[in-house]
Amino acid sequence: MSFNQIIILGNLGQDPEEVATRDQNQTIARLQVATDRITKGTFTDWHTVTVWNGVARACLKYLKKGSKVQVIGEMRYNTVVQGDGTKKYYHEINAQRVEFLDRPTERAEEAINAPAHDGHHEDGIPF
Repeated sequence: MSFNQIIILGNLGQDPEEVATRDQNQTIARLQVATDRITKGTFTDWHTVTVWNGVARACLKYLKKGSKVQVIGEMRYNTVVQGDGTKKYYHEINAQRVEFLDRPTERAEEAINAPAHDGHHEDGIPF
């Protein structure tokens, strides 16, 4: 058995960014979350987080630079072949849940609990 889950707690380094999609019924947001790593000093690690549909809409509406969040999701590793044929490797967190840790409004609390994928699956397979 294997398990891919990551939990981070940090602050947004910029306002959430809406990602353009071909599907008008799908909303995607990208978050840049900073976390601290303490070894022989304090270092900041930056995490790219991709958020989908209802949770993405809530993030775009209620979060801003500096907002404190907890993200629960899975780590994804991707490869992109650039125009010159070289490969670029990157990783991101595919969020399943984003918790707003700053004082939320009532409407924000409702939006936080919206399903991450709204039942839509890219490949049509529900798992």
